[in-house]
Amino acid sequence: MSLRRRRPNQAPGPPATDAASPAVPAPRQPARPTSSSLRSNFRWLALVAPLILAGYILSGHLGTRDPDEPKALPAHYAVCSPTRDNSSSILTMDESAGLASLKTQCIVINEGVIVGRGTRDEVRQEWGDLETTGKGVGRNGGVRIYYLKPGQTLLPGLTDAHAHVLQQGESASAVNLVGATSVKEAVDRIAAFVEADPELRNDRSRFILGLGWDQTKYRETNGAFPTAASLRKHSFQPYERLRGRPIYLKRIDVHALWVSPAVLALLPPDLPIKVEGGEIVRDAVGRPSGIFLDNAMDYVLAVVPPWTTTSRLRYLLSTSRSMLSTGLTSVHDAALSPADVRFLRELDQKGKLPIRIYGMVGCAPTNSWCGEQEGVEVYEGEKLIVRAAKIFTDGALGSWGAAMHEPYTDAADKRGFLITPEDELRELMGKVRLDARGFQLCSHGIGDRANTVVLDIYESLLRNMTFSQGRDGHDDAEVRKTQAEVKWRVEHAQILRLEDIERMGRLGIIASFQPTHATSDMGYAEKRIGSERIKGAYAWRSLLDTGAPFALGSDFPVEGVNPFEGMYAAVARKWSDGNSPHGVDGWYPEERLTMMETLRGFTTAAAQATIGSFASQAGTLRVGSFADFVVVDGDPLQLGTAPLEGESPTERKEREAKLRGIKVVTTVVGGKAVWGRGL
Repeated sequence: MSLRRRRPNQAPGPPATDAASPAVPAPRQPARPTSSSLRSNFRWLALVAPLILAGYILSGHLGTRDPDEPKALPAHYAVCSPTRDNSSSILTMDESAGLASLKTQCIVINEGVIVGRGTRDEVRQEWGDLETTGKGVGRNGGVRIYYLKPGQTLLPGLTDAHAHVLQQGESASAVNLVGATSVKEAVDRIAAFVEADPELRNDRSRFILGLGWDQTKYRETNGAFPTAASLRKHSFQPYERLRGRPIYLKRIDVHALWVSPAVLALLPPDLPIKVEGGEIVRDAVGRPSGIFLDNAMDYVLAVVPPWTTTSRLRYLLSTSRSMLSTGLTSVHDAALSPADVRFLRELDQKGKLPIRIYGMVGCAPTNSWCGEQEGVEVYEGEKLIVRAAKIFTDGALGSWGAAMHEPYTDAADKRGFLITPEDELRELMGKVRLDARGFQLCSHGIGDRANTVVLDIYESLLRNMTFSQGRDGHDDAEVRKTQAEVKWRVEHAQILRLEDIERMGRLGIIASFQPTHATSDMGYAEKRIGSERIKGAYAWRSLLDTGAPFALGSDFPVEGVNPFEGMYAAVARKWSDGNSPHGVDGWYPEERLTMMETLRGFTTAAAQATIGSFASQAGTLRVGSFADFVVVDGDPLQLGTAPLEGESPTERKEREAKLRGIKVVTTVVGGKAVWGRGL
């Protein structure tokens, strides 16, 4: 369910501007302002105000929760468990010495790095306690000690191992179509969104973006795709303002676009009947219906005004606030364009990135490697690492685009499709591997055929690489050593044949999956692929039991940002109401993860799925790690445990609901409080 933005043939449109402010006009004689000039000035202020605010935020004011701002922390301090008992409320996720290193009473921070940990007495003796002694008696002149409150837990900063930062920010300014159960409800939401924005309402040339529609929930279409005609039908009355407006709506998996007749009118009249790696859905007489799948979406995106530096900044700030407020301090961005990389690198070099980002470069067209473009280079800065390449393989399950070995159970004429043909995929991955700069391969894989193709190519390349290093490429153990160095990943690893699940573990391929995809899809997935293939779908326990490395994420904006929703999905496999298609025990409960495995997936395992300093310094609170941590109002290990002896279904449901509902009290990045009430 990866996101893509490609414009191979950019149509003329409003120019993208990277100007930080409008040009200063030539001096002129003062004149009494007219009503039109006043309106112009107000429009100018409306445009400039967000830039001023963005500059203010990036200068060090990001991360506050209105109206409060976290209190600044000193460069050197300690955080300890509550004083009234001997409990250890700090979960380090350092398992090097088992339980002895997994929890601690205190951590000591200096200049953004963890420099010590231990009991309260050990910290006072070694580092001093300015609060209780009034002077420093230990190393570095003593530290200020902050104490957690009873019931609070301190965790390493959480990582989302597969998401889309800028697209999430864009979606926050789009019509939210998630949960709509009919075309009419979708149109109602679009109309309300436009009505609430005077500028959008009055400028009929502006594109209207929506995100999150899901035809499997539309009663009147019986799960079939909606059309441009159905959008027009429901827009004509009573929403005259929507007539003739360019509207483009991204499906919840972002592998399909639903557009209005006004957008269809902007497209070339000679659209191809067949699109490699995609589809232009057509009506009974062969005209485009208004639905564009995967590579066919590029024809629509070519007429949509491109992003600017200003919009990128706005999107980054929006997503950063959402991440920090839910405990996420790091993210693996699963498709950065070269322009995105340049934008983020400039901010990082100025020390202005509010979150840590591990970037995968996504090239356009998808069957090419853009290694020669500016920005496509290995980069490791303060908070940004660009060291991976995103390979697009197939579409998504919800739009019948996931590439399957056999036809879909509910659509015998469909098998999905490879976005990039297999021979071109093999050539592309070979090019990336041969790039001397050492980019990590991260390949999208949803359907079972797509995952087989990716694993076939990975295995062939890894065996050849092992031979080239003078080792036995026929020996799986030797191949696994090669894989441990390059850390190739399969993004989603969603539907696999059972033999491919075993192969991922045997070769040590990293499975980067998103727990909330299962809970979003479980209402229709088995109907779509049948009772046999579902055994290899969302099969997390089966994957981990083979020894396959893993990492957990959300794929936001396809799913929500909150990682505690993902944790709940991983350990419960239920909807938010505590139920599932298989009842209160969860959907295929044998594939659940333990809470400890889930925490690893959002911390240490996610860090280990990267190349560079994040692998050794993120996801844990050992000495030398980044001082990235989050204080929450509960203990995930207790709330997410397996069913307790004697626990009633109601008690279990309430406990699991508390896991979903964990609230973040404070988020700290690099030793600085960036969100919440502070320590």
